[in-house]
Amino acid sequence: MPRNVKPRQVEIPFPAAGVSTSSAYGIPTDAHDEEAELLTPWAANVSPEGPFDRRKRGGSRVGLTKRYSGTFGAGLTEGAIALPTATSAGVRTVVELVVDGVLQIMDDMDTTPTAAPLTGDLLTEAGVIIETEAGVNIIVSDTMPTAAYMIGTKSMGYAIDPTLGVRSIDATTGVIDTLVARTDLGELPGDVTLGCFYQNRLVLAGADNGFWMSRQNDYEDWNYGAELDDPGRAVAFQLSEAGYIGETGTAAIPFRDRYLLCATASSLWIVTGNPAADGTLRVISKTVGILSSKAYVVANEHCYFLSDDGLYRIALDGTGLKNLSEEFVPLEFRDVDPAATTILLGFDFETRAVYIFMGASADWMLDLKTGGFWPVVFQADHEPDVLIQYQDEMLMVGADGYVRSFTGSDDDGSDIASHLLVGPVQGAAILDTGLLSQIAAHLGEDGGAVTWRIVVGDSAEEAVETAKTAISRHQSSLSVSGYIKGSGTFTAGWNRVVRPRISAPWFVVWLESTDQWAYERITLQILPAGRKR
Repeated sequence: MPRNVKPRQVEIPFPAAGVSTSSAYGIPTDAHDEEAELLTPWAANVSPEGPFDRRKRGGSRVGLTKRYSGTFGAGLTEGAIALPTATSAGVRTVVELVVDGVLQIMDDMDTTPTAAPLTGDLLTEAGVIIETEAGVNIIVSDTMPTAAYMIGTKSMGYAIDPTLGVRSIDATTGVIDTLVARTDLGELPGDVTLGCFYQNRLVLAGADNGFWMSRQNDYEDWNYGAELDDPGRAVAFQLSEAGYIGETGTAAIPFRDRYLLCATASSLWIVTGNPAADGTLRVISKTVGILSSKAYVVANEHCYFLSDDGLYRIALDGTGLKNLSEEFVPLEFRDVDPAATTILLGFDFETRAVYIFMGASADWMLDLKTGGFWPVVFQADHEPDVLIQYQDEMLMVGADGYVRSFTGSDDDGSDIASHLLVGPVQGAAILDTGLLSQIAAHLGEDGGAVTWRIVVGDSAEEAVETAKTAISRHQSSLSVSGYIKGSGTFTAGWNRVVRPRISAPWFVVWLESTDQWAYERITLQILPAGRKR
């Protein structure tokens, strides 16, 4: 090698733009630019903010901690809601969740959930409690569904079930009653699976192509034949143009009593104003819809939702529809079958992120600050069966029945296995190889140890695919010795220069740890090593 050949320094900041499975491989020439946000070909349990001070430097994700010490138990369903409730200790927020046909209520000051009584007072049509001759209230028993779509207003919860109808739940007393229309005021639609409240109307949908609204301020009036000039009357409509039959509704999302975003699996519509007066129904898209009743979340006055060709965002007034995933992860969110996959979306204020859960090994975090996508992996019993938007927290109810949130340094006592691929970095010009002569690393001062491994390839694609395979094998507790060319350990702070002396056309640095750690910078020194053989 000529003595006057200078080594090439490749200084690599954290790939804050997230994972991309569709972008061109390789570190760009401006990687040294502080403003250049790099992509990574793969990662797991990594966040663009460090776990210690949330500085924009990257590192392992925040862990999970039990929100309550008690468990809801097995038999979880998708029905859950958090409601403000007046108690003797003041206004508190309680969590209501249907577990195996029993309503469980957990107070934010308690540690153990309690089963709500499945009873209610027998009332006259005027709402007067019927008593015995001795002056004792006559109690009627009721049944909770084994699964329910839960909605709420003020301190009242409502469980919507296609078989048992709508159950009203008083979060203060735990009393459960069946919601029925009063005599001569129609009847509640049957077989409904979802709902919401809009302009103090109960909105029900999901049975067929209909969206059904009760009278304003009266959830027991479903008379659609009231006078047309009555602006408070009950209303029914479908999501279609005149002369066409609409599809089954999948979502009804209100915003400030001004807009109601409605969806089928393949279309989006918006109701503006009062549909019984001067309101309008307008189509937003005839090709993009919301896959299922839990495949969306509201955050920062926008709705994030999963459609059949990707993850979308739309303002709650119906403007700004955009596919967020097509540029970087176009295949990961395509063609998800809602009949075979439980889809859950949630928003967590603490991490400023939207989480998309599609089953083990298919969960993602969308960082709202950078727009980057990051895969997340949880233990099997931490994988959420239910998400609850609780004030500013996203509560995850796992398969083991415990409620957890993103506040911990580990996953409820278990290590978080994080992985990050840095690169690929070209060793030399086309048809040449490079000698990776040095690696220098600077990690966060408060973090733990990080294992580094070097994966190589004759092309950028080969190096990346080999590294991704190695991560998959490592996650399955299989040997990766045949996939790497060198390895070692970085510790917190500045690390001594490592001299691996590995020759290849392309290099990928694989970082892996079970500790909390933060990324500052990695610098590679590469020398020309002659023609590829």
